[in-house]
Amino acid sequence: MRAFSIQSVLVPYAFSERCKASAEYAVLIAERLEIPIVFFHSIPYSSFEYAAFEGGAYVGASWPTDADVHKRLAHEIEGLEMSDALRSRMSIKVTQGDPPQHIEAMARSLPDALVVMATHGFGRFRRLVLGSVVNKVLHDLDLPVLTGAHLEETAPGRPEPFESVVCAIDLEEHSGEVLHWASEFAKRWGARLTVVHAVDWLASSPLDEERFTPGLRDRLMEDSRSKGEELLAAVGVEASLLVDLGSPEEVVSHAVQRFDAGLLIIGRTADHDGLPALREKAYSLVRRSPCPVISV
Repeated sequence: MRAFSIQSVLVPYAFSERCKASAEYAVLIAERLEIPIVFFHSIPYSSFEYAAFEGGAYVGASWPTDADVHKRLAHEIEGLEMSDALRSRMSIKVTQGDPPQHIEAMARSLPDALVVMATHGFGRFRRLVLGSVVNKVLHDLDLPVLTGAHLEETAPGRPEPFESVVCAIDLEEHSGEVLHWASEFAKRWGARLTVVHAVDWLASSPLDEERFTPGLRDRLMEDSRSKGEELLAAVGVEASLLVDLGSPEEVVSHAVQRFDAGLLIIGRTADHDGLPALREKAYSLVRRSPCPVISV
């Protein structure tokens, strides 16, 4: 099991309101963990690429130089509240080329990086047509990524925004690592951790709805709770366990609101190439979550 470790924070910045909000979360985490923070921007080679990149800062304007972007990024960062100690650990990096490729390369060059970036939260069709920098990073990068579709609405405004953390697990092979990561993050924040599992009868039972009897429902719930408790014990995690019937999107979204969570932690399942993949249900969790989501 991969050990929990965050030694640096990378903030891909695309000059949008969502990016400003994601930067606030990045600063918050870097301050608490006393680690370096890197603000990064990659200038695409064509205006067509930039149109699909959140912000589209220079479409229709003269093409920027690295120095132009560095100056503008430095100006925006000046408006962020951070300690002098963190500013001394802060750096700004600007490059040119394909944004996802350069974000991934920069993240891998840093020690145990947490990538913090905003997403539009568009549906599946929009992502297939335009592509998504965030979606590609989530699919290709084997590092934790904090993102969210509503970051500008939930930017940290309370002293302890992560005092309640929800971790969603599907009880598949990767769940132990996700649970361990969530537990260690919660410990460093002194946060309450609630583990949530959704019993989706459509996925769990070959029977149609009319034959999905109360007895079968209860057996599925009991079996899932037993497996969840066994996993908690095996990983050595002390947390509340909520098992509920319904789709993962509904159950997890309700749990986040019920426990007033400031952070949701989910897993990215390995695809056939062994790389992490944010599947459709997980992407729906990101879109619907009212708080930031870290996918591991």
